[in-house]
Amino acid sequence: MTNDSDNHGSNGAGLKRELSDLVEEARAVLQQIQEQRANGCDDDELLTEAEVAKIFRLQPRMMKEWRAYRGLPFIKLSAKVVRFRRKDVREWVAQHRVNQKAPQ
Repeated sequence: MTNDSDNHGSNGAGLKRELSDLVEEARAVLQQIQEQRANGCDDDELLTEAEVAKIFRLQPRMMKEWRAYRGLPFIKLSAKVVRFRRKDVREWVAQHRVNQKAPQ
């Protein structure tokens, strides 16, 4: 006859090890997610016309029109060079979002 406390004791140690391993994996994944967010979501990052055009799936030449006629905010670095702050692009998109109600 085996003692239940012996079985739980050895199984308990294995479960603790397994749980510890899972916690470490979760911490590693969380750290990776935080690093990705930090690298990819810098609100002050300056984007080129080509990068913003890619976000909107437009030709880069359309960005001049969008700046002039649609009010897309930009930073003028020189006569021919402009940049767009990621946060400004995100806010501009939010301001221009259209929610239509379904016909009833």
